Amino acid sequence: MKKPHLILIILFSGTLLIAQRAEVKPFRNIIIGNSGSVLYDDLNATPDGSPYDYWEYHWTTNIATDLNRFLRVGVQRIGIYNNFGDGPFNMYGGFLQLDVLPATKHRLFLEANYHRGDFCACQELTPYHEKGLNFFGGATGFDWAFSRYFHLDVGMTLAWALDQKQEWSVFGEYFIGFDIHLFPPKAMKVIPRGKNVKHL
Repeated sequence: MKKPHLILIILFSGTLLIAQRAEVKPFRNIIIGNSGSVLYDDLNATPDGSPYDYWEYHWTTNIATDLNRFLRVGVQRIGIYNNFGDGPFNMYGGFLQLDVLPATKHRLFLEANYHRGDFCACQELTPYHEKGLNFFGGATGFDWAFSRYFHLDVGMTLAWALDQKQEWSVFGEYFIGFDIHLFPPKAMKVIPRGKNVKHL
């Protein structure tokens, strides 16, 4: 799986080049985030045709930093649990977010991410563990700052399974969570049009 690794190298190299030209110093703020979601499916059937309900609970923990007023980069772990007691499945990876509202204290962001994990939906009744599987994903969300230190996140994410053995080539989910900002800027000053936004 060389292509996902190459994509991550290109994205990370590009963000470092942009960060070096930004007025805000990289790695100034540290953000610790948590989010969760529940997936439910009542359309499954056992081999004898009997219906059954299936649900998953996803819990994501991450740590991130701002490269500049547009870009945020981080690493995260996704724990996946289901009602069959097969979990937790684990996915580890990194993400890059682009803020499209850089002049406000809130964030509307687009995200690209990559994970390796042991969550295999490989033509079985329920997922099972198999190490070394690859996932590439995208997300969009809104980060509402109700204080300097605490933010609420809501959004949607899609993940593509890159291994051919996976029965589910793509799946999506919502998420809701919160972030703790350890070293937030004291204020944000909006400079007149045509100039940059400065974080104080």
